[in-house]
Order: sequence, then structure tokens, then C-alpha cells
Amino acid sequence: METNLILSSSPHIHTRDSSRRIMLDVIIALLPAAIAGVIIFGAKALGVIAACVITAVVSEALFNLIVHKQQTVGDLSAVVTGLLLALNLSTNVAIWQCVVGTVFAIVVVKCLFGGIGKNFANPAITGRVFMLLAFSSVA
Repeated sequence: METNLILSSSPHIHTRDSSRRIMLDVIIALLPAAIAGVIIFGAKALGVIAACVITAVVSEALFNLIVHKQQTVGDLSAVVTGLLLALNLSTNVAIWQCVVGTVFAIVVVKCLFGGIGKNFANPAITGRVFMLLAFSSVA
């Protein structure tokens, strides 16, 4: 019995769903956690979420504008990255730190490596690790 194996890059399951539709599904799945965070932790949580999401979208749009690439903000992946990063942060984090971490996640990890599907790691979690290394104090 001979089996032919096919080696290919991901995704291995192909559907007719677009990247935008998949990202919208992820946003919808993350909304209950975001709403719970705002209810439990208050307006500071909303500030962190807003700062990360807005910075992610603006960073991607500006990067694409500066390097003359087609705008990819419409695929909603920047919103997902900002939301994931925000949900990984404390409400005690300074807003400027949210902005710096989000810019790192979008520009360095996502955009410089070619965009959605071509990054070497998850941009949101890599941004969180960057923030941990850059902003933690050593006692």
C-alpha cells in the first residue's frame, strides 16, 4: 500500500470564508471577554482596549501608506491584534505603553514580515513579550 503525502503550508483546511470574515468571527468571539473586562475593571479597561485597537489600525494604515502598499486595514486583522494585546494587559498599564507595544506588534512583527499569514510569531503576544521586557522594572 503506497500513500501519497502532500506537503503544503497552512491553512490546511480551505473554506470559502475570506480573511475578513474569519477576523470578524474572532472579534465576535472576543467581545464577551472584552465586555466582562470593562464591567469588572471599569473605564480603565475600556481605555486600554481603545488605545490598543485604535493604535493597531492607525499603525497598519500609516505603514502601508508610507511604504506604498495596498491598504490591508479592511481585513480586520489589526483590530484582532489590538484586541488580543489589550486583553493581555493590566488596567494599570500606562496608555503610552499600550501604544508603544501595539506599534511594535503591528509594524515590526506583522508588517515588516509581509502581513497576515507571513509573520514569524503571533503579533499580539510578541508585542506583550516586548512590553514585558521593555517596561518591567528589575528590583
